[in-house]
Amino acid sequence: MDCNPFFLESMAINEKPVGQSIDTFLREGFPVCRDLTPGDCLPVKLTFAWNDAIEHSLAGHVLKHNGHYIIFAHSVRLTDHKLAAALSRLTDELTDMTRELNKKNRELETANVTITRLMNTDPLTGLTNRRQLTEKLDAEMSKAKRHNHPLSALMTDIDHFKSINDTYGHDAGDKVLV
Repeated sequence: MDCNPFFLESMAINEKPVGQSIDTFLREGFPVCRDLTPGDCLPVKLTFAWNDAIEHSLAGHVLKHNGHYIIFAHSVRLTDHKLAAALSRLTDELTDMTRELNKKNRELETANVTITRLMNTDPLTGLTNRRQLTEKLDAEMSKAKRHNHPLSALMTDIDHFKSINDTYGHDAGDKVLV
């Protein structure tokens, strides 16, 4: 006779199926209610099939009143076919998102390697800079103490390097350093 907006939305239909028997929509018919006496309210599970394409299960209670049935829906769920399709779609989306996340993680790892290299090397010579030298010296000194091994360090200096820059220019000085 009538149905409310929740039923229409839950069953994914646009127009009320007023004037049609509920048996035309139920996959298994409505036998549970045939022996229902007026005033009784029985739990019921119904599977609705719309146009043989969409199926929904409705759980609730049914009440017989004035020769008509009133169905109170507690929950609506898609049938296994629809659930499988929805799950498949969500799995595809999750797979795509995982691929994108993995791609972004690889890009981030590459960027971190580049940042670490830039942070620890001299851009002109490509040699370890003072920060990296300090870290390596601390680590090597700790290892030498731990294993009771001798440790040597060698440093070099170019005497009067300022005169190379002053005489030949900074580009020539850079080439000498490289």
